[in-house]
Amino acid sequence: MKMKYLFTAVCILFMSISAQAQLKIGLKGGANYSQIKETGDVDFIDWEALTSYYVGGFAEIEMNDRLSLRAEGLYSFEGAEFDDGVNKRKVEISYFNLPLLLRLNIIGGVFIDAGVEPGIIVDGDNFYVDKDTEFGALLGGGFKLGQRLVFNLRYIWGLSNIYEFKETDVNGQTISAVQRKSTLWQIGAEFYIFK
Repeated sequence: MKMKYLFTAVCILFMSISAQAQLKIGLKGGANYSQIKETGDVDFIDWEALTSYYVGGFAEIEMNDRLSLRAEGLYSFEGAEFDDGVNKRKVEISYFNLPLLLRLNIIGGVFIDAGVEPGIIVDGDNFYVDKDTEFGALLGGGFKLGQRLVFNLRYIWGLSNIYEFKETDVNGQTISAVQRKSTLWQIGAEFYIFK
């Protein structure tokens, strides 16, 4: 019951902000430079970064001249390459990411982005990725070129594991454990369709 009231309050707040603010919609895309960070007892795998791309769109509510609230939907190709001394292989992971962030305009078209990035893992190799979702934090910035074109750079820290393995003995004591998280640099461009 409390969840229903909370959802209603958030909807009312969003509608009141939308009524006073200007809604902007656009497209974006760019390059990914992704990496998998592994912790635990396995140290024979050497992970290297993978370069790929992302595409998607965004909706932005301009609350005032300095601050905007943004929601994005991005189809992102990420992963890494590994070398275990015997094999060298690409581990490719496809995500549908939903970044939610605040954009703070500083001066002369320069801005800072900060927020969270929940994601759904659409496709991944089950041997290296055994989760369906991921959650990350993002920080970035960029600059506006004219009224419709924007260039930006972001870093996304994976806060949740994309893979987890734990082996225990008969007493329940951990013998070995491995966790993997992803990290991501994104550089790209945005284009406002409706402004």
